[in-house]
Amino acid sequence: MENISSEKAIIAYLTTFPPRECGIATFTRDLTEHFDKMYSGREATVILAMKTDEHQRLSYSAKVIKEVLQNKVEDYEDAAEMLNAMPDVALVAIEHEYGIYGEGYGKNLLCFLETIKKPVSVTCHTVLPNPPEEMKSVMKQIIDRANIVIVMTHASKNILREVYGAPEDKVKVIPHGIHPAPYTDGRLAKKNLGFANKKIISTFGFLSRGKGIEYGIKAMPEIVKKFPDCLYLVIGETHPVVKKKDGEEYRESLGRLAKDLGVEKNVIFFDKFLETAELLQFLEATDIYLSLSQNTDQAVSGTLSYALGAGRPVIATPFSQAKEIITPDVGALVEVGESDGIAREVSNLFADEPRRIALGKNAYFHTRIMTWPNVALSYMREFAMLAPVLAKRERVLPALKLTHLSHLTDDFGAFQFAILDKPDPAWGYTLDDNARALAAMAWCANQGRDKKISARLAPVYLSFIKKSLSPSGKFHNYFTGGRVPHDVRNESENLEDARARTLWALAEAAKSNLSWLSRRKAKILFKKNFKFLAGVSSPRASAFVIKACYTWIQNRND
Repeated sequence: MENISSEKAIIAYLTTFPPRECGIATFTRDLTEHFDKMYSGREATVILAMKTDEHQRLSYSAKVIKEVLQNKVEDYEDAAEMLNAMPDVALVAIEHEYGIYGEGYGKNLLCFLETIKKPVSVTCHTVLPNPPEEMKSVMKQIIDRANIVIVMTHASKNILREVYGAPEDKVKVIPHGIHPAPYTDGRLAKKNLGFANKKIISTFGFLSRGKGIEYGIKAMPEIVKKFPDCLYLVIGETHPVVKKKDGEEYRESLGRLAKDLGVEKNVIFFDKFLETAELLQFLEATDIYLSLSQNTDQAVSGTLSYALGAGRPVIATPFSQAKEIITPDVGALVEVGESDGIAREVSNLFADEPRRIALGKNAYFHTRIMTWPNVALSYMREFAMLAPVLAKRERVLPALKLTHLSHLTDDFGAFQFAILDKPDPAWGYTLDDNARALAAMAWCANQGRDKKISARLAPVYLSFIKKSLSPSGKFHNYFTGGRVPHDVRNESENLEDARARTLWALAEAAKSNLSWLSRRKAKILFKKNFKFLAGVSSPRASAFVIKACYTWIQNRND
């Protein structure tokens, strides 16, 4: 067991965990990694890892404090007793998926729930609307004994309420997490993967029957007729359970299908379990993603979430999550088993590049709430309701990143707006934003962070402020992309707030750990312009003047 301070509240997860190759394991790793980053000062996450048989040997990290054999009742009871005896364990989080808790639809989990005396959260990764009676009975007992149940779609919540009788206030909806990667157009990723100038369709995840990959392959002849440079990447190894039972029969059948259809050169298989960095690179290289589950009762697909999060349009079958999240502005739905529909939708998107790009950007924007840091925050809000000790503890703020601000800044100043991570010169510059940027550089300098960036950017913002202010007291807030004052806007709007905010930013810079020259420039500009703010009338401008005065007075060197 890893060394955990007794001052930390512990969240214990009962789940699968890497290096076990399993979607739930990957989910748990990503979620706990972000918990650890955001709350490492006051909380800790530990894992009780499920295993398939007693001969399974995996090289777990120190985060795994116990292994639980999925069909051994005594292991569940021992795990619960161990957690009961750990006073710092504030909450137990169970990642529920049929198949990882053993036979009888995971009924062994009930032994754990009968024994555990800590608050319990259960996240349901699969919610079936028409379950066999035994499965329904087990799930109803799990719901009854859990303090809260978390699902990833509103459709799943409705099923738990209507089919399993779950109370409305017990079921919470938190989306599947995605990695907070920046949006890219994919050209660099294609080049790095050897697919430059190719049109890329992809599907990733464990291979097994029911994923619908054969229908994606059947659509390829029609697509290739119109777009000969198109490739369909089938990324991922065969599911371990399937491989153990049937070997590579399914993968080999897909290869034969591609050959029989004459598209074997356009269908490429990557028989590999991808690490996150590799996966994200493949998604960046993708133009259109296919999510073709043949099970319309499937509750959620992590692969679908990742593809949308990478800013890629998705063509999907109408399973539960897809019906909820694949709207016409991010992709399209096609019927189960319908390769003609896939060919039609893919061809339409490749024929209309502006629309394809727009759908991808929409997908990117719509999924920002699903990034892992946001998902971790959502889980912590729910956990804190069950374990009040968690609510009393502060989270660790993430490290500051100045990359985007640096991209927004040229040698004149910081642009007002951006399109994703690219500056949008059409909206020009504002004194408001450059004042805010100067204050941020002062704070960074005080924290000793990103010294090179703040030393480079602060003089740019000071120069912009100087250009905006004149000795007569007249000043400009708005500048065009051509770097000239926007007279119409400057003369038609009340600019008290902008100038008062600038005075405050100058005071912050004057007392900061920026360079001596930057501090001196800030002091000179502050003194020259303070007199023009004596008559401000708006409440917010007055507040900034008060803040500026207070900050200036603190500067004992002047």
